[in-house]
Parts: sequence; structure tokens; C-alpha cells
Amino acid sequence: MPEIARLMLRERPELRFLIHNSDPNAAQTHDPSGLAEAQKVLRAMAAEDARIELCEEAADKELWASLLGRADFVLCPYVAEHYMASYSAVAVEAIANACPVVGPAGSTVEALIKEFGGAGAVFEPLEPARVAAAAIALVDDFDRYATLGHEAAKIWPTRYGPRAAVDAVLKLAGLPAEVGAGRATPGRVGAAQDLR
Repeated sequence: MPEIARLMLRERPELRFLIHNSDPNAAQTHDPSGLAEAQKVLRAMAAEDARIELCEEAADKELWASLLGRADFVLCPYVAEHYMASYSAVAVEAIANACPVVGPAGSTVEALIKEFGGAGAVFEPLEPARVAAAAIALVDDFDRYATLGHEAAKIWPTRYGPRAAVDAVLKLAGLPAEVGAGRATPGRVGAAQDLR
């Protein structure tokens, strides 16, 4: 991340970074890729450059909402192999909240971007210059990506929000989805109606 930030700020000095890491010293994880050392470098960069802001605390609901609310897009400089079969909660919440995502090609992050109409960009391989180039391409076409992000956020609840969950439960129960939409006989599926 330090080199990605340097490259992007050199290319687009008007950018600002809000970098969140809830485990800055890698105390909770095995750290073969040097994340703790990278975080030290980021701290030094942030101390010298007001365009870089770090948040190094666990994000509760309010803090996470605040971080997402301040983001124009979300950069996920991930190793693609780590996200071949698992998902990124960060990318998922970004899409659900109208933030375009930049993530690794060939991963579930790319699949998420595609599923939601192209609300983001991908890089390959995980090299700082490639990540920075993908992010800068998104910035250079930001109006289009912001529109795609907005459209993705409108689609999100129809596929994964509470209504979609209730519809799935009703389907398992052999009931039509319309039952949960308020057209049921009183008392029959009232709990499902309340969730909607």
C-alpha cells in the first residue's frame, strides 16, 4: 500500500487516502507479507502528508459507516488467490453503499464487480504500478463509475438485502414471495412481513 499511495499521489496530487487497518501490528494474523512493516511506513507517510489519513482501530457499526460515508471509492489491494473462494466484506459493503471498488482480477471481488454492472475496476497482477493504474483509470472516469456504483446500490437489496432473504425463506417454505410482501392472510406469515 505505501508504494501504491506514492504512485497515485505522484500521478494525481489532488487525491486523498483514508486507510483503515484494524490490526496495524498484525497481532491477530500471521504476517508473511510484512503488513506490520508497511503500516509503519504508512504512519510515517501520514505524519508528513496531510493527504494520507490512517484509522487503526476496530471498526464498529458507527465507525465503519463513517469510513464508507467518506469514501468515493474503495481500493482493495488484495492477493487474488486469497479471494478465489472467499469474499471480501469490505468490497461487499462498498458495493452495497454505492462505492465503486478496485480489486484483483480473477477473484470474488471481480465477480462482485461484474455481478453489479461493472461498478469498479480490476488489476492484474498485484504490483503497485498495476494497482495504481487501475485506481487512476477509475478516478479519470469517476462520473461513470459513480453512476455504476449508485445503480449497484439500488440493485443490492433486491439480491442480498432483507427482502431477498425473506423471499428465500418463503421459497423454502413453499410460499410465494408475494405472501411476504404484505398480501398474506393475517397471522399466516406475519414474521416475514415484519422483516420487510
